[in-house]
Amino acid sequence: MEKIHLIYGPKGCGKTKKLVQIANDSVKTAKGVLIYVDKDNSRLHDLAHAIKLVDTSEYGVSTEDNFVAFVKGMLAVNYDIEKIFFDGIIKIVNKSVEQLSYLFEQLASLSQSTNVEFVFTFSYDKKELPSFMKNYNTLFKF
Repeated sequence: MEKIHLIYGPKGCGKTKKLVQIANDSVKTAKGVLIYVDKDNSRLHDLAHAIKLVDTSEYGVSTEDNFVAFVKGMLAVNYDIEKIFFDGIIKIVNKSVEQLSYLFEQLASLSQSTNVEFVFTFSYDKKELPSFMKNYNTLFKF
């Protein structure tokens, strides 16, 4: 079963802060590698040292297809990855949340085959989330 979790709420309500907190709290119980994927490295000093921060701008990740390939590449070279936290996916892939069904299909399949958990933030109310996202676990909502 895929493990995709969502944190959502209005813009500026503290979703990123909550994601960082959840990532840092995960260090206490993690048996594997934790990764935090963002569009820049601005969270470098907020994250626990044990969490690997990946700045997608350093790798030219800017579309849905190369994002999926990028995640597959990370998973292919490190079988110890336990959780990946994604902040600002909409800005990374330059798509609206309604256009992310392919990306979520791909990541759901990856999560199922690798047993890796994915956690995302979205600046949306639950009523605004597309129907394909409503089946995923809500980790936190504002």
